[in-house]
Amino acid sequence: MDFYIDRTASGATDFGPTFGGVQRAPLELHGGRLSLHVVVDASSVEVYAQNTCGEQVTLTDQIFPDPSSTGIAAFAEGGTATHNHMQAWRQKSIWP
Repeated sequence: MDFYIDRTASGATDFGPTFGGVQRAPLELHGGRLSLHVVVDASSVEVYAQNTCGEQVTLTDQIFPDPSSTGIAAFAEGGTATHNHMQAWRQKSIWP
């Protein structure tokens, strides 16, 4: 399975020919669960993925979203997935 971040619709992407691309890393599920930890701030996305065997993949991308953008999406391609649990926290700014 490929785990990936798709920046093609992440906001401003037209300033470089490869910026609006898709970054991929392999991560096999082995028929088990996938645990995701996602950190989003004003200009970056970090996703930490771990399968039930303890194998891990981390992808980090810089983004320049429109200020009105407030969502993320997760989905399965070529199969099915069940969403079991989600938690979200608002991080405090480091700036006064």
